[in-house]
Amino acid sequence: PGTSFALAGVFYLLSHSLHRPLSIVFADLAFVNLFLAVFNLIPGFPLDGGRLLRAIVWRVTGNIERATQIAGTVGMVFGAGLVAFGVWATLTTGWIFSLWSAFIGWFLFSTARTSIRQIRLRRVLADAVVREAMRAPPRTVPADMTLISALDDYLRGNEGQGFPVVEDGDRVIGVLTMASASEVGQDEPFRPVRDAMVPMPDVMTVRAEEPLKEVLPQLTGRAALVLSDDGRLVGAIQPADVNRWLAANR
Repeated sequence: PGTSFALAGVFYLLSHSLHRPLSIVFADLAFVNLFLAVFNLIPGFPLDGGRLLRAIVWRVTGNIERATQIAGTVGMVFGAGLVAFGVWATLTTGWIFSLWSAFIGWFLFSTARTSIRQIRLRRVLADAVVREAMRAPPRTVPADMTLISALDDYLRGNEGQGFPVVEDGDRVIGVLTMASASEVGQDEPFRPVRDAMVPMPDVMTVRAEEPLKEVLPQLTGRAALVLSDDGRLVGAIQPADVNRWLAANR
């Protein structure tokens, strides 16, 4: 906001020291920056005014979570007020551009509500580990099984899934997918699965005791195998599993 106020002042001075049409251009720029500065000072998070409000409350209470909730709530109130004003002004004056106030209010309301949800999410995830949210591990494929057998027993009907490949009991050495199996199996269907699997360096894995808040950003649109500290397969996890766990623990 300070920068916007400063720019508004500079453009205002330029608009009074230059001739048309430049004076009109700089006058408009001064107005836009002044409007932006005032708008950003609305005490609703995550606007700058809301961040200032959060900083003050944080200073007073010593609790950033409470400060964010208060600033977010104020932002939702201001947002709802702008929506109501925009709708009222449009209905009473017929000036369709009043709906911009409603649009801005909805944006402010939505972002403030999201901020509150995120702080609550961080609180829930604070002490959680992957083991709490993971699901049971998928079926495993023996490394020495032929590709034609794996096609019939695992892949057919499950084309979008991957199956961990194991040897020596339960040691995971890769993942078999329809795509990886097809590259080799279409010419040599009796080759062992280990010759067509996706190798472990290309497979996303996480540890069962990793903090869930650190793993969650890695899971965007992806799934991961969950391994114990000694490398055994103990589960699998994807965003849907985390969402289900959150719904049960909020």
